[in-house]
Amino acid sequence: MRQRIAGIILLCYFLSLSLFAQTSRIVTGHVLEKGTGFPLSGASVVVAQTGLGTRTDATGFFSIKVSRSDSITLAISHVGYMNTVVPLTDHSMAEPVTIVLSSGRTLSEVTVRPTTADTRLSENLSLSQMSISLDQLKKVPALLGEKDVLKIIQLLPGVQKGTEGGTGVYVRGGGPDQNLILLDDATIYNPNHLFGFFSAFNGDVLQSVELTKGGFPAQYGGRLSSVIDMKSKVGDMHRLHGGGSLGLIASRFMLEGPLLKRRVSFLIAGRRSYYGLLTQWLTQRDQADQLPNRTWFHDFNAKVDADLSPRDHLTFSGYTGYDMFRGQRTDASRTFLQSGLDWGNTTASLRWQHRFSNRMSSNSALIYSRYQLKVNTQEANVTSDSTTQLYQLKYQSGIRDLTFKYDWQLQLGSKHQIRTGLRSTYHQFTPSAIVETTLNAPVTSDSNEPIDVLESGLYAEHDWFLGQRLHLNSGLRLSHYLHKAVQFIRPEPRFSVDYRFLTGYSAKGSFTMMNQYVHMLSNTGTGLSTDLWVPTTDRVKPEQAWQIAAGMSKTFGRSATSSRNVTVSVEGYYKTMNHLISYREGSSFLLPGNATKSQKARWEDNVTAGRGWSSGLELLLQKKEGSFSGWIGYTLSLTRWQFPQLNSGRPFFPRYDRRHDVALVGIYEISNRVRLSGTWVYGTGQALTIPLARYTLHINNPERSLNSGQPLFGDSQPTKEYSGKNKFRAEPYHRLDVSLQIGSRKNDQRSTWEFTVYNAYNRRNPFFYSMEGKVDAQNKPSRTVLYRYSLFPVIPTINYSFKF
Repeated sequence: MRQRIAGIILLCYFLSLSLFAQTSRIVTGHVLEKGTGFPLSGASVVVAQTGLGTRTDATGFFSIKVSRSDSITLAISHVGYMNTVVPLTDHSMAEPVTIVLSSGRTLSEVTVRPTTADTRLSENLSLSQMSISLDQLKKVPALLGEKDVLKIIQLLPGVQKGTEGGTGVYVRGGGPDQNLILLDDATIYNPNHLFGFFSAFNGDVLQSVELTKGGFPAQYGGRLSSVIDMKSKVGDMHRLHGGGSLGLIASRFMLEGPLLKRRVSFLIAGRRSYYGLLTQWLTQRDQADQLPNRTWFHDFNAKVDADLSPRDHLTFSGYTGYDMFRGQRTDASRTFLQSGLDWGNTTASLRWQHRFSNRMSSNSALIYSRYQLKVNTQEANVTSDSTTQLYQLKYQSGIRDLTFKYDWQLQLGSKHQIRTGLRSTYHQFTPSAIVETTLNAPVTSDSNEPIDVLESGLYAEHDWFLGQRLHLNSGLRLSHYLHKAVQFIRPEPRFSVDYRFLTGYSAKGSFTMMNQYVHMLSNTGTGLSTDLWVPTTDRVKPEQAWQIAAGMSKTFGRSATSSRNVTVSVEGYYKTMNHLISYREGSSFLLPGNATKSQKARWEDNVTAGRGWSSGLELLLQKKEGSFSGWIGYTLSLTRWQFPQLNSGRPFFPRYDRRHDVALVGIYEISNRVRLSGTWVYGTGQALTIPLARYTLHINNPERSLNSGQPLFGDSQPTKEYSGKNKFRAEPYHRLDVSLQIGSRKNDQRSTWEFTVYNAYNRRNPFFYSMEGKVDAQNKPSRTVLYRYSLFPVIPTINYSFKF
């Protein structure tokens, strides 16, 4: 009986869709960038009369179903471009339309602006999702002039900063390994250059960047805290042009143009640092006993796009980034030290987008991703009897992924959109860390055996527009993980709701559940290049989190097109995290060179599992257009962890927990040639574990007899006493950066000089603390002092960029 009732309801549902189709029509078209003809993916296209809308795909194509009428109005918007309103008549709706957007002064999120204030939408993106304006990326001050998309993300509410000058991203209580970072669908495991001071991404090649902190779409999985989805530009299919910049730390260059006009385009870009040249010169000048050091990084992007037919688009994109550090030193004691540190990412993706009809399209991709880290340190000491003592540290970690991805989208009427697909990744992990000491013999060792795992996800998602005010999104992702005899199959439900009321108000809520099957082991919690990636095994369970979020937003302004409009959004969240992993107290990944095969395989003995909670309130106030634009972001948050084998089982604050976090960003267009910008950031100090006391202990020797004549208490050793884990709070962090840009333009050639001052009022922010003893005039210990060490003072920078 129940099956019959369900069948009747389902039949009535599809009949209603077909009846609706008889009184509707489909409007199709492309959204392009003015001047270059770039297809703009992710542009918002909304019917002003109904409030219903869609977004363009990778080729800038959109398809939207509307009721049959003599005319409609489309409102088109995209981050970094001027909002456009396009009226369509019955005749113009019969053919595909081409809509061109001009570059404008838009900030981080899309705002759709129809012709009247009554139909204005407050925000068009889902809860906890933000699009990053790449136009703003070029205007905001940056350390040493290197424009960095991850540091722009750090200025948004809900995102905590890492160490001084670093690109670490900590979202809603999560660690750096809980961020899924995608570049053209390929996973980037280590997004850092130069020990984390710069990100691995060249902003010149990026077309769009979207940050998702909650309310995750069903297509995403594998991480607990955030998704940073980056797409590179489509090369210009009409003409050849490029650009670049010269800075104090690195230079970059980009070139794009047609391979086959209007059909095939290419884009190549490269960046290279010359930081090592400066350090090498300083080393040779000041320290004659040291051999030259070499430190540099580079990255290279390449992309080819081809329109095979009006319905088929093929894309190949590749990326490689690499860091190298080499150092050598000798001294008078005949000690020779050589150290090397290398890490890098390599990705390649081949994507095919096919449009079956105006209602149905698909996107399939084959993706390769690789991350590799190598540390090799050797120290040789020639003793007085001419014996050579050799010490060597080998430390390496690697991940190699091969992924197949398929997404399918169907539009059922103007109120229903269905998306479904799958993603399957074959991982190969090679974690290892070896220490060896030998006498007068070469050092050889092998690494741990590779670990092979398979991670997959199958998802379905439904968008349902109930009238002009209510939008529901429901989805289910089924994640699967296989490693030897260990298998996990876990459902991940997703649900979000968006309700618009009164004039310009929007209330939103979401619930998501996520699973993470890969983990990063870190002794520092800062996401350094020396951290190790490890998989879920029979003894290490997958991490799991669920999150609820709710918020409101409102746009204040005289009219829908006013440049004085200000948008205010408030959002709150609560998140729990289970099966988090961390090193046990006193444990290390370092193994002796004579470790057995079974010892090397049981790295799980060094880790322990726990849980965490995070809650917070986020406020964003932003002015998106006009001669003065900017935003204020504030985050109030609380994060706690609890591990049975850490801190005596008591809860503690992780290092990146900050109670208050503030970011102020302002950009003032003085004229068409001169721009002044500045940022000010403030954050509560990090939670650290430091010693409470420092004293000397004598070693007890109970095996010695009282009659032996040897003391029971032998040599002494310095000792430090610690309190609970992360009970010390560092001093608050705050900093002011300012920038002045002066540009010129002649025909199609543009150039800009930028003068930046980082840490303008020379704030000595804490980088780390150390407890050290002081001595008196007689060179005797007098007291113990806690020293604070800072990293960056005030740093002025000049940078030159050009386009042609």
